[in-house]
Amino acid sequence: MPIDERDLYEEIGRNYRYFLDWRAKLLAGYFAVIVGLAVGFAWILGRSMIRLSSLAPFSLFGISVLFWCLDLRNRQQYRDCIEAAAQLEEDRDPFSENPRGGYVRFRQGSQPSHSRAFDFMFYTLGLAALVAAIVLLGWPEHVKQLTAR
Repeated sequence: MPIDERDLYEEIGRNYRYFLDWRAKLLAGYFAVIVGLAVGFAWILGRSMIRLSSLAPFSLFGISVLFWCLDLRNRQQYRDCIEAAAQLEEDRDPFSENPRGGYVRFRQGSQPSHSRAFDFMFYTLGLAALVAAIVLLGWPEHVKQLTAR
């Protein structure tokens, strides 16, 4: 049984929205983990466990890399949906008089894009966490002085 082009286009749209929903959930999860690590960091400093203080920033670095990789995978999936739907719009366009539909415009992209903003966020937070972890690991006596005030 052949697949109707309209049904295919609708399925691509559903998949596109599904992957964008996953992106929103990944971002919410990332921020939830950041909050959890901040609470853990405050708990560690409150108990004067200075040697463990670098654990939270090192964890944030690893989590940033993990969530960035998950976003890259998800990004490829929704871009595949954009490409497939744009190809349908350009080749067949049985859906409107306008041969340039929404997915063709999405394929052209915008500057700056959400993807670049997410990349910048993951790079910045990951690098800042790594630097903080190294500082905390290398100079625990300075951390002790800061927490004693």
